[in-house]
Amino acid sequence: MLKKSAAALFVISGVSVGAAPAYAIPDVALEQYAFVIDGVLSHYTTAGGTLGGAPAGVDLSGFAPGSVASQDTGLGIIEISVSGPGPHYVGLFVDHEFSELANTFFNEEGADSGGPLGAGQSWEIDDPDVGPTCDPGGSGFNCILGDLSVSSLLNTNFIAGMVTDVSMAMAYDFTLGVDESAVISFTISDVSPTGGFFLRHNDEATEEAIFLSGHVSITSVPEPGTLALFGAGLLAFGGLRRSLRGA
Repeated sequence: MLKKSAAALFVISGVSVGAAPAYAIPDVALEQYAFVIDGVLSHYTTAGGTLGGAPAGVDLSGFAPGSVASQDTGLGIIEISVSGPGPHYVGLFVDHEFSELANTFFNEEGADSGGPLGAGQSWEIDDPDVGPTCDPGGSGFNCILGDLSVSSLLNTNFIAGMVTDVSMAMAYDFTLGVDESAVISFTISDVSPTGGFFLRHNDEATEEAIFLSGHVSITSVPEPGTLALFGAGLLAFGGLRRSLRGA
C-alpha cells in the first residue's frame, strides 16, 4: 500500500507517451468497462458509440466512447478523483475489440511491459468472460472482473501465449492524509508509452494494438480552518505594522 508523502504534490507510476507506434493504428471499439472505487464495483457497456455511464468522481471528458456498431475508438484519458483520510483503492477494467465486424473477437493477445510496478500499482490480463473456476482474489482463469471487484488484481497475464478474447485491468492502492486528495489517471492509447509500467492489448492477425497506463497525483489541500487561521494571522501582522509606523 502506498503511504502518503509530506510533499504538497507528487505523482506515482508516471509514464511517458510519444514513441512511434510499433503496431498498426487500430480499428478498435470499447465493448465494456468497469470501475472499482473503494470497494464499490460499477460495470457498464457501450451502445451505438455512447458510454454507459460512470460513478461519481469519474471524469470521462477526455475519453472517446466506443462500440462495435460505430467502431469508435474507446481511447483517451479517464480521471478519477477521491478524497478523505485513510486507505483507498481505485481500479479500471476495459474490454476492447479489434476489427470485430471483420474477424470476430477471438483473435487477440495481451502482454505487460515488464519491469517494476509503480507504488501501489497492480494489474491483470485475462479473458473477460467469467468462467466456472472463477474465485475472486484466487488464481482462477476467467476472473479478471471478479478479482477487481474484491480489490485484488493478481499481477498476472492469464492468457499469456494464447490467442483469444482479451481484457485488461489496472488499479492503485494508496493512503490519503486528512488534508489530501488524489486524482487517478488512466490512459488508453494507440501509442506505446516510452517508460513506466503498462499493458498491451493487440490483434494477432492485423497487429493493431492499444496500451493501458496510469498514474496517481496526490495533492495537499489545507482545511478551511487552517486557511482562516492563516488569514487572521496576516490581518494581525498588518495591524501590528501599522501600529509600529504610527508610534
